[in-house]
Amino acid sequence: LRYRHRMGWIYRGDRLQSFLRKHLPVHTFDELKTPLYMNSVNINTGGVIYWGLPSFRDVSLEEAVYSSCAYPTAFKPKEINGKYYMDGGIVDNLPIKVTRYTKPDIIIAVNLRYRGSLDGKNIENKGIISIIDQANSIIGQMMTDYNLQLHDDLPIILIHPKVEEYDFLDFDHTEELIAEGERATNEILDKHPIFSKSNGSKVFNFFFKSKPIFDVDPDKCTGCGNCIIHCPVDLYALNLGQAKYLTNQRERCTSCLDCIKHCPYKAISFVEEKETFSLKTV
Repeated sequence: LRYRHRMGWIYRGDRLQSFLRKHLPVHTFDELKTPLYMNSVNINTGGVIYWGLPSFRDVSLEEAVYSSCAYPTAFKPKEINGKYYMDGGIVDNLPIKVTRYTKPDIIIAVNLRYRGSLDGKNIENKGIISIIDQANSIIGQMMTDYNLQLHDDLPIILIHPKVEEYDFLDFDHTEELIAEGERATNEILDKHPIFSKSNGSKVFNFFFKSKPIFDVDPDKCTGCGNCIIHCPVDLYALNLGQAKYLTNQRERCTSCLDCIKHCPYKAISFVEEKETFSLKTV
């Protein structure tokens, strides 16, 4: 099909920018007491920049925030200094790589694009917006998985709010979404060992993950070969028509869990032991 006219944006973004101007307590990076960084992508070049870095502080906070969340087709790109920027999540939806520059002790990351499995939700019957949203979520999750593998040496605590049932542009369930974000965050703060306390002293528990041990259920495995295709370090082979995990190559495992995610018959499971030591501070 050939379109003879340009399609407009779902939202022009004026109300969002007005909201930011009204509610942000300060309006420049220099006024912030805590460093803030956010990514945007130049829609013409594909280059990613991080507002808040030394060369990218000469913008207002509302401009930076808007440009970093101007989702394609939904919001109009933001012009800043003659260049047009959109949501940095287009190319990096979990921008933990900026911590290579900031070097924090702990990284708490929230994956808002995680949709999990929606088997039985009949996405195919919910219309084009839901299908596009789910397609973007799948792409986003693949990028996130790769990003986490790339930076698996960083001290990351990952939070996954359960938002599978909500569309990305769902503004009718804002209270429920906020409540779920609070629940997921409080669960980490309450249960994660690194935040535990004892006798008024703070105890930091550091975990050294051992490599996971995978198991292939012979009653479920059909020998389709998907685990061989998706394992980045070749830890699977076919033996007598079924997948076999090469236990003697276990140390090469990257813990990406792609073999489990892409197994259509749910034939692969794993266990992961954790070694830990504690450091107590008064």
